[in-house]
Amino acid sequence: MHFPLPPGFKVTICDLKTPPGSWRKAAQGLKDTVSVRLTSPPEVLGNLPGKTTQEVVKFVNKNRDALLRYWNEELDRRELFDLIQKV
Repeated sequence: MHFPLPPGFKVTICDLKTPPGSWRKAAQGLKDTVSVRLTSPPEVLGNLPGKTTQEVVKFVNKNRDALLRYWNEELDRRELFDLIQKV
């Protein structure tokens, strides 16, 4: 039986001191990874450090329409990046 996934994405917190191009070291520097559902309000499935969860919720609230359009394959990655608003 096939169950469609709800719209969402992953958030990963990593150590920015990891040199570019060293994926193995980057993987070791990963701190936290959570799933985020594009519901209203956004649902963060897991724990992120400090105020990061609040920032993720703000980001989703500000960009939900563009993220859903990307999820539904109405936008390509470049179009999505053009529409994304910073928090």
